[in-house]
Amino acid sequence: MWRSPLSGANEINPHGSRTYLVHNITQRERLQRVCFDIYVDKITMPTNIPIFSVPLGSRPVIEHITYGLHGPARSQSYCQPQQWCFQLYTYNAEFRVGNARIDVHPGHASLIPPNTSWQFTYPTQCMHLVAHFVFPDGAGEHRSIPVMQSLGDDFARIYQEFSRAMHIWITDRLGADVCLWNILLELSARHEETSILTHQQRLVQKAKTRIEDHLTEPISIAAIAEELGVSHNHLTRLFKEGTGGTVVDYIRTRRVARARQLLVTTDLPINMVAANVGIEDPRYFSRLIRAELGDTPRGIRRGTHGREREVARDAASG
Repeated sequence: MWRSPLSGANEINPHGSRTYLVHNITQRERLQRVCFDIYVDKITMPTNIPIFSVPLGSRPVIEHITYGLHGPARSQSYCQPQQWCFQLYTYNAEFRVGNARIDVHPGHASLIPPNTSWQFTYPTQCMHLVAHFVFPDGAGEHRSIPVMQSLGDDFARIYQEFSRAMHIWITDRLGADVCLWNILLELSARHEETSILTHQQRLVQKAKTRIEDHLTEPISIAAIAEELGVSHNHLTRLFKEGTGGTVVDYIRTRRVARARQLLVTTDLPINMVAANVGIEDPRYFSRLIRAELGDTPRGIRRGTHGREREVARDAASG
């Protein structure tokens, strides 16, 4: 399992999870480089997740911003009576809010309003960035932001912006508030862009969601097309127009990406990693990973853990 080499004091926050207070900026930069080396998931989010109205016409005021470490308890429940909660994730977990169940992956961000109960199920100890904040004014324009978003290729940049807010918060609270404000405005703009998709784009998104939901089992393109009310050929054509590739290519890419996540972030046996991405033949799995990622499953896992040890050694000596 990928672990973050953090030094400095730590404390238990009021919600029972451990919070790290990191004082060495050089070490934080090392941590970010490790984080960005982890594959950032770019899957389509479920279509039924809650969407909240956020008073972004006024500036948020950060009350706590730091690294949070949760687990190894399997499930933990939370509720902030007065504060909003924003988090950036570098791990896999299960998230529940209301009736929605959402799989969390590296590269996701969540925003949870006050007086909202939510629950996480963690595979092991997991670290993320978190800010608790309020809108003292609460006036002005309200914008919509979903409870969970996949930030895709923008994750590294937003992670850096958030880290900057965390680094300057003690000495420049206004500057840190503005950093968070800009991030929230960007999340709102991303949501508005995706909410005006064409019917064809929505069909492709739904197909991607179905694929992700069934990635651990054999996937029938014909069955997905039937579920969406279109023909096999029509779905194939829409997918080609929307993604530039075939449905089969997308399924293979997603299986390889999920396999890499599991190899990097868990200690599951390799045959179990293969089974968790819908591949029953370990030899085919090994050939696929080598062809797509340039190394064997063991090589990828060994290389990642080698980088962790190097960073941990540097942190211990620095």
